[in-house]
Amino acid sequence: MKKRALIACLAVVALGVTAGAQMTPWLQWTLLPKTQMSEIVGEASGENAWKMIMETGGYDKDRSAAEFADLFYEVRFFQDRLKEYGFKDVELAKYPGGNSWDAVKGELWEVTPIRQKLASYRDMAAMLATGSVTGEAKGELVWVGLGRPEDLKGKDLAGKIVVTEGSAGAVHQAAVRTMGAAGVISIQGTRPFFDPLQIGWANVGGGGGGRGGAAAAPATPLKPGTFAFQIPPRDGEYLKRRLMANQKIVVEAKVIAETRPTTLQNLVWAIPGTDPSAGEIIFSAHLYEGFVKMGGNDDISGCATLVETARTLKTLIDEGRLPRPKRTIRFIIGPEFSGTGAWAKANKALPIGGGLWTRFHPEDMITSPYKSWRFDATTTRMPEFTAPGLGKRSNHVAIDVEVGEEACGVLYALGGASGGLSVYMDKGQLVYEYNMLIIDRYQARSSAPIRPTS
Repeated sequence: MKKRALIACLAVVALGVTAGAQMTPWLQWTLLPKTQMSEIVGEASGENAWKMIMETGGYDKDRSAAEFADLFYEVRFFQDRLKEYGFKDVELAKYPGGNSWDAVKGELWEVTPIRQKLASYRDMAAMLATGSVTGEAKGELVWVGLGRPEDLKGKDLAGKIVVTEGSAGAVHQAAVRTMGAAGVISIQGTRPFFDPLQIGWANVGGGGGGRGGAAAAPATPLKPGTFAFQIPPRDGEYLKRRLMANQKIVVEAKVIAETRPTTLQNLVWAIPGTDPSAGEIIFSAHLYEGFVKMGGNDDISGCATLVETARTLKTLIDEGRLPRPKRTIRFIIGPEFSGTGAWAKANKALPIGGGLWTRFHPEDMITSPYKSWRFDATTTRMPEFTAPGLGKRSNHVAIDVEVGEEACGVLYALGGASGGLSVYMDKGQLVYEYNMLIIDRYQARSSAPIRPTS
């Protein structure tokens, strides 16, 4: 027993020495002393932030017509909460917002061989793609796989409703606006193997929910857009199997949508600093992406975090538990990009957000030391900081490619859906398009189709 006790004592001593040599935990997180961090940790409430998230973004809901005419639900909620927390000078900064698509109803029912509801905007707002237009349709379902050109080739889609595992918006563009299909049903999901009931938001380009930046008109006229519904992957897999077994399925769809005038509504408040000439530190988050596209993670959780952070700091400062900061701390929440951008422009606060700094100061961006690159068909993607700065400075790009008459396709692209650039062929014309974070789009197009040379 004595030997075991001695070994145990040595182990405790060894652990104590090791722990003493490590960095004190709170110093890894902040430069503040432990006494101040203890006050912050004790006052901050994750539960309070969570309740705000659940009350404003716990589920995707239909936005009422009354909200478009007055204040949006989230704006009113956080405005009331900030006043409750003692912020007396909460500014409601409004700017023109243009028009927004707004759904009133969206129903999708199978009528043959059985009658059952497949999707409902009332049940889950994301089931109806934004931009879907008012109308009714009845048609047979056609399975088109991922909805790629090779999947659609040779299919008679006129008057039929296509079912796809691909993007609702992309397949709507190809199947409906090009080939005359009556509508689209997507079973894609966002993480089908992780959560087979989860679906993301989709857009078929008929309004976009107010984010702005419509794409330029194509070289050839397209057929009018219709609608797209989304079904969770679990239910979609059953529908897919029935179609692949050659079962004839007929559905009916009904959509009612309206266009409503909007305003960009920002909430702005501050914790005053001791030195007005020292400048300000601004924290921002967005309430929604487009007026009808809401989400707890994008970015109601960020707004709730800012409000709870502001409450925590104000409480500690007012009670003398933290000193007042030298610089004013300002908070702003509003529509993504369009709202905060309008406020920043009006108040000459650009650039706002650390991510935007390098757009105004590209010399500070981490870049590759290379001056030239050579890519072949095996190159599909690479990290932006190692790639040529195609969207930041003038470049000379030489492409050796074989194309035929009225060639279509992407030559190269940089970025993603929310921003970037692309050079592509459209019916033989060379097109360069730059998407500035969906705030603005610039497009240059050759005056005539490029003719192949021998």
